[in-house]
Amino acid sequence: MLSHKSKGTKVPTLSQATHTYYKRRLNGLTSADNYLKTMKIIIKILGDKPVDKIGVTDVNKLIDHLVQKKKKNSTINSYKGRLETTLREMVQAGHIDPLTATKNLREGDKDIHILNADMEDKLIYKFKELDFLLHKQISLIGLETGLRWCEMFEVRKRNIDLNYGQITIESRKNYTQLTIPLTEKAASLIYDHLGFCDDNDRVFPFDNKWKYGGWNIARRDLGYEKTEWYVPHITRHTACTRMLQKGVPLPVVSNWLGHKSIAVTMRYAHFVPSIMNQYKELLNK
Repeated sequence: MLSHKSKGTKVPTLSQATHTYYKRRLNGLTSADNYLKTMKIIIKILGDKPVDKIGVTDVNKLIDHLVQKKKKNSTINSYKGRLETTLREMVQAGHIDPLTATKNLREGDKDIHILNADMEDKLIYKFKELDFLLHKQISLIGLETGLRWCEMFEVRKRNIDLNYGQITIESRKNYTQLTIPLTEKAASLIYDHLGFCDDNDRVFPFDNKWKYGGWNIARRDLGYEKTEWYVPHITRHTACTRMLQKGVPLPVVSNWLGHKSIAVTMRYAHFVPSIMNQYKELLNK
């Protein structure tokens, strides 16, 4: 995490640091809402103290609180990551010095859930029945590409090259740009929206309120209202798993989805025993 040494003349509080990071990095992005909501909860847990007073003890306090609330390890790591990202902004601003980050909690395979073919059919049919056709289309694009919904919401017309069948994602979780191929189905779904856009317009100009508004109605009607893992991100988990099931090599899937390491992709391997079985014969020789 971060040391207690302040370099600035006036050290911001955590809420001020949150506002600074939001204005500099997230203003106008669809991911901003989630960031602000998460930081509001973190500030409530830790207090709105100056950032040079936040250390490893505070991180452990945050983790312990979320564990008591029975949050998943992946959720706890996400909260911890938001706090660390905010404080790194303060390091860059010269208010505090960096300290070695605490380790993330182990995220087991049980944290990953996917849609099987029947579940997918029911979800898509439900969107059609509700006349939520845009939710249907974005779900299908997510299943074809593995893109996060927030990434799709930030795609501009200029980011799409149908001649080469590819799409470039500029606004990503780890702030690195990524270009991936488009399947014929994904390209066809996206093409329907391009005629309404100028080059710098967002192809899907939606936000999290719109996303969850439609998704949660379908979720309720399908009987998953109290199922924590039945969220839009499940389309990304499903896409990753299906790539592996169809024989796409692990390093390719890892690069395609923009995972920070192949270890993240390996969490999906238990869905695809054939990944390990294909090497069994080598061991039998």
